[in-house]
Order: sequence, then structure tokens, then C-alpha cells
Amino acid sequence: DPYQQHLLMLSLASLAPIYRARGYGCIVVARVVEDPQDRDRYARAFAGRVGPAQVSVVRVTAADETRAERIIAREPAGRWRDFGLARSRELGEVLDSLDLDDGVVATDTAPREEVARQVLDVAGWWVPGAENLAQ
Repeated sequence: DPYQQHLLMLSLASLAPIYRARGYGCIVVARVVEDPQDRDRYARAFAGRVGPAQVSVVRVTAADETRAERIIAREPAGRWRDFGLARSRELGEVLDSLDLDDGVVATDTAPREEVARQVLDVAGWWVPGAENLAQ
């Protein structure tokens, strides 16, 4: 479990009842989904009294060059930058071949508010005319 998926699922299962008790019905988890069993794991982690949660997998993408620019801007030179660059290239190919997502949102030139709106739309959560995400 090199990416600590088991720990993540245990943590989410512990946190889900707290979020529900505070009135949250939808939660976005920013995480790579590269195991076909992960959708079911998320559904069980967020399960409530009525059963497993409904899970939408929305993949955000960018061109290889854009991803590399973002990693270089974010990570100092060294081990973690090198890992991020290699992992980004690897994931692009892996996720394309697995086709586990319900939808894909391109992030190359879109402002983050628009990306968020598109992710929510693909997940079936966005209501046109709802509050402005930029506020």
C-alpha cells in the first residue's frame, strides 16, 4: 500500500459520520483513483444508515507540459520534484488506460472556479445559478 489507501479509507470512514452530523451530504476527495476497487472502497467509507454512498470519479487533466510546469513551480528541485514529474507522466498513461472516471475536466487554461464548477457538474452536484464559487 505505497500510497496509504488503507489509512485513507479508515480515516474517511471515521470522519464521514462527523460530516453527516454537521449537515454535509457531498464531499470532494482530491485523490488518484487507479484501482478499480477504489470506487467501492469510497462508497463503503462514506456509507450511512441507508447503505453505501454514491460515488462519482471525476478526473482533472492537463497537458504533460502544463503538469510539469505546475510541479516545477510547486516543488523545490530534488527528490520530490523528480518523483512528481515521473509519477505525473506515469499516471497520465495509467488513468487513460483504466478508464475508471465518470467524467474528465481539462484544467490547462480554465480558471480554478470554472474547473470546480465543471467537476461539480460532472458529479451531478452543480446547480446553475447557485452561489458564485469565487466568493
